[in-house]
Amino acid sequence: MRLVPLIVSAFCLVGCKKEPPAPSPEPGSQPMLSEALPVPIESTTSRSSAPDTAPEGIPPPKQIRTRISIGKIDKALSGYDGGDTLSRKVIGQNDCIGVELYRYRLSNQLVLEGNPHSIYAVTWMFSGDFQPVMGLMPGMGMDQVVDSLGKPVLRTKDRLVYWSKKPNRYDSSYFDSRWKIWMRFSNDSLKSVLFEPYWDNC
Repeated sequence: MRLVPLIVSAFCLVGCKKEPPAPSPEPGSQPMLSEALPVPIESTTSRSSAPDTAPEGIPPPKQIRTRISIGKIDKALSGYDGGDTLSRKVIGQNDCIGVELYRYRLSNQLVLEGNPHSIYAVTWMFSGDFQPVMGLMPGMGMDQVVDSLGKPVLRTKDRLVYWSKKPNRYDSSYFDSRWKIWMRFSNDSLKSVLFEPYWDNC
């Protein structure tokens, strides 16, 4: 089973259909993806109706150096061949429309969390020996990424953070970016990339 083409097909049919928030995690627990990428990450399927705010250490939008095109990110993700589905696990429930939320592990080192009815309804996590996505490859150095994508919102010795451009229409009042991209490095070598979407789910 190849899941990413399914997401692309659903995205084309559904577009930006609202998906409701997932249940809050148990106290003291963390989302699985945050274990692989140690940055402050909310659940993809849980979005507040309050305006999006930057995590601590990230400057407000007016100070952002580079914003990546939403279309560029959408195209890169929807065209990615995730490979065969290795496992699927229920991780929660969408209480607004009564559907289950899943964690998919795909053979090309991609993990999806959420519900694949829309490209924005899942968090996309690439790690290990993943195939190139949006020009990003395992082992790339920080300077190589910056040369390719421009100056990030945040740069530390082991992390780069980028924001996409601000969404338009309704979501523009709620979110400062459609996507946030978190990259983890070890010894200046890219290890994992997380694409986290922001949209009104419910």
